[in-house]
Amino acid sequence: MQKKIDYKNALFQAFVGVLCYFLFIRKDAVLTKPKLIVGDVMADGYEYHAKYFKDSEYFEKYQIPQQYERNWWVLSRMLDKIREKWGSPIVITKGYEPPLKVVIENDFQLCLAVQIYPKNSDYLGLYNLIKSMQSLGQITPSQFILMDSKQIKLSVNG
Repeated sequence: MQKKIDYKNALFQAFVGVLCYFLFIRKDAVLTKPKLIVGDVMADGYEYHAKYFKDSEYFEKYQIPQQYERNWWVLSRMLDKIREKWGSPIVITKGYEPPLKVVIENDFQLCLAVQIYPKNSDYLGLYNLIKSMQSLGQITPSQFILMDSKQIKLSVNG
């Protein structure tokens, strides 16, 4: 025996389902979409004033961007630890660079990266010291790279 399809009931159930979706479910789905805000990376660092590095060395002629000041505190704290362990001056060769466009293009624009060079020119020794400090858990850089120009790029997470 073949059963007849009750089209009225099927259409009614479909209508109620679509209505419920638009009234109840869709609102929740729209509200839970993640929002991406470009350029708002901010570290959880507490206020810190560097012992060995001046703000002007990192920011040069630019004003400290207030939304990234905490990132600089985290970075400068790490630089001071490295400088303390190193025992001789370290020069900041590249620091903050303001964004030229609306889109953030690199870590330097967020105050999350710095390029350094040891004044005594022992860049391999400084690189190995940073590697050692990281493995001992004394510092936690997100990355550090020995550049072709014999400088070290050091980055932290926001």
